[in-house]
This record gives sequence, structure tokens and C-alpha cells, in this order.
Amino acid sequence: MNIWLIHTGGKVKEPFCPLKIGDRIFLLLRSGGTLSKRLKWLEKEEKFFRRL
Repeated sequence: MNIWLIHTGGKVKEPFCPLKIGDRIFLLLRSGGTLSKRLKWLEKEEKFFRRL
């Protein structure tokens, strides 16, 4: 079961599912793409995440 999140601050424009591998976080986008971010980004921005 996937947990889809949105970023209320607008830095990620569509729903995504986070996947942690090592010190990176991969945001699997609902449209089929992916974004790679550093784990520190997740810690800083997690207050803007909302579950769909």
C-alpha cells in the first residue's frame, strides 16, 4: 500500500510517495517520474507534508 503525500509549500507540484535509500530520499511522483533529494531536505521540509 502506497502512502501518497503532497507538499503544501509548493516545492513539489504533484502527489508523491517517499522512498529512502541510504542518505537520499527519492520522491516517486504519481505521474511516473522521480525526484532525488538529500535526507536533510526531508528533515527540513517534512512539516509541509500532508497525506492524501
